[in-house]
Amino acid sequence: MSAAATTNMQGAVSNAIARHLAEAQAQDLPAQEIAAAKMSLIDVLACALAAKDSPGTAAVLAVCQSERAVGRSTIWMTGEMTTPRQAGFVNSMYAASLDYDSVFHRGVVHSDIIVVPTAVAVGEAVTCSGAELLSTIAYGNDLLCRLSLISPPPRKAWFFSSVYGVIVSAAMTARLLKGNEKQICDAMGLALFSAAGTYQPMTERSTSKQAMAAFAVQAGIHCGYLAVAGLEGVNQPLDGKHGILAMYQNGDLSAVTEGLGKIFFGSQIGRKPYPSCQCNHAPIEGILALKHEYGIKPCDVAEVEVSLSPHACRIVGALYDGQPPSQMTAQFSVQYSIACALIRGKVGIDEIKQPCISDEEIVELARRVRIAEDRDNPNTYVPASVTVRMRDGSCVSNTTTVNRGSASQPMTEAEMLQKVEDCLMSVNRGLEGTAVRTIFYQLMGIDHAPEINEPVLVFLRSVI
Repeated sequence: MSAAATTNMQGAVSNAIARHLAEAQAQDLPAQEIAAAKMSLIDVLACALAAKDSPGTAAVLAVCQSERAVGRSTIWMTGEMTTPRQAGFVNSMYAASLDYDSVFHRGVVHSDIIVVPTAVAVGEAVTCSGAELLSTIAYGNDLLCRLSLISPPPRKAWFFSSVYGVIVSAAMTARLLKGNEKQICDAMGLALFSAAGTYQPMTERSTSKQAMAAFAVQAGIHCGYLAVAGLEGVNQPLDGKHGILAMYQNGDLSAVTEGLGKIFFGSQIGRKPYPSCQCNHAPIEGILALKHEYGIKPCDVAEVEVSLSPHACRIVGALYDGQPPSQMTAQFSVQYSIACALIRGKVGIDEIKQPCISDEEIVELARRVRIAEDRDNPNTYVPASVTVRMRDGSCVSNTTTVNRGSASQPMTEAEMLQKVEDCLMSVNRGLEGTAVRTIFYQLMGIDHAPEINEPVLVFLRSVI
């Protein structure tokens, strides 16, 4: 094959994506994808507002406010207006802070915290309609989910939510700015220079993990504006000689283009019922089921054994001793999750904060949670088994094979409403359930709004 033919083939993937996004229309989307986009919007807004006092968020907000940038995009936590880049960064940081945001389980990617802050920030700046916002979210989520499937396990420790997220954010921005095929392609090509993010923050239990998606959003929006303004990007950000696949991890690009525009992945994104790393969810489900079925009392527990996949062990298998106490450490510890669920009977927003994360009873019980790595389990989250050995010698077990909230067992509208209520009432204790339901269903009707600014601001003003 000639060098020219190879170059044309390599550029074809990015061009196909750009052409698809330039030509795609809201009416081309199945109803279930619009419904999923609404849930993505509502879920991200609620999770972001609930992170009001999360570590690191105050610093991000302070820096943004000190720059006094002028724009038409809203900082959700305060209602202040700023530029799309600033709003996207701050809002994404808040949305990620509780680890309550959604996950596309198949690709292990947090697409919503990239896609929604980008779409809302740029959508407000260009005064897009509700229907256009939802279609942008749907197409953005589909693309990021597809990109996450390029590299199958075993993976290196790249955080693909931000590595691929910046490319998607750039493409979405250019699309909202009415960029043509070349400009969308240029936006993705420029975004290659900011593709970054690793699992090191999870290893160190650093709150900087919450900002990885935000950096991708900020850079992606910048690249989208630059491309539409005329700055050229590389044509092969994914499969070029020094593109993502060559520099990060090999993979199969057919996952991106196969069924593009006909098959959509946004509706397969899983919503989280617990503000904790997804690797903890199956064990939490298992221990709560055992507690409910057998009436287990923490004082009667001699030991708990949790069997997890190698992937889950790597992410949440570190020992938990409560020192130093931090939200991040609690969110990424299966020992803490099990002990907290047994003692509190739940793992909610209050359970990942002080004083719960330093509770001596929980810390002591966490020391009795033993982690076993199931090396024959090639999956990420499930199956996960929990075995409780009692002081009287008896033993009970549970194996969770499906995560609640996943595509196989999605959260119902009623469950999502309850989650939103928990999030919003954690910020504004004066809110009533009827007010939350009104807010929820107002946003469910955003597809009928001629401009998104008003419904988004009404939602925010109702809470903050």
